[in-house]
Amino acid sequence: MRRTEHGSGTLMVLAVVMLFTAGVVAAVLWISVIAAKHRTAAAADLAALSAAEALQSNARQRPSDRADLRRPEVGGSEAELGFSARPGAPTLGSPADEPLRDDGGACQTAASIANAHNTDLEQCSIDVETEVVVVVTSVQLDLGALGSPVIRAAARGGPIGAAEAPS
Repeated sequence: MRRTEHGSGTLMVLAVVMLFTAGVVAAVLWISVIAAKHRTAAAADLAALSAAEALQSNARQRPSDRADLRRPEVGGSEAELGFSARPGAPTLGSPADEPLRDDGGACQTAASIANAHNTDLEQCSIDVETEVVVVVTSVQLDLGALGSPVIRAAARGGPIGAAEAPS
C-alpha cells in the first residue's frame, strides 16, 4: 500500500453511507407523498358517498320539497357553508341575496367526513337533477426545506349512471 492511498477506504465508505442516506431520505419523502395521496383520495371518496347518501335521504323523506331545490351557482360564505372553499370554485349555496338552499346537509356531511380524515374540503358541488355530488379534498404536506405541496383528490357520489365521472 502506497502512502498516497492511505485513508482512501474511509472516504469510499463515507461516500457509500452518504448515498445510502440520501436514498433513504428520498424514499421516505416519496412514501409520505404517496400516503397523503391515498389518504386524500379515500377521504374524497367517503365524503362524496356520504354527501350523496345525505342528499338522497333528504329527497326520500321530503319528496314534495324536491321541486323547490335548484342547481346552485357559486356562493355562500365559509360561515354559511360550514367549510372552507377555494375562491371561485362552485360550491353549495347561492348568492348572498338568496337564502341558502336546503340540501339535507349533504355538503356539511362531506365536510365532517373530510375533517375526520384530516383533510380539507375545497369544493362541494351538487347537481340536484341527477343527485350527483362532486367533492374535492386536499391535504398540505410539510416537507421542511423542500416545501409544502398540496395534494388534491376529486370524487363523485350519486346514483350509478347519473352522470359521467369528473376527469
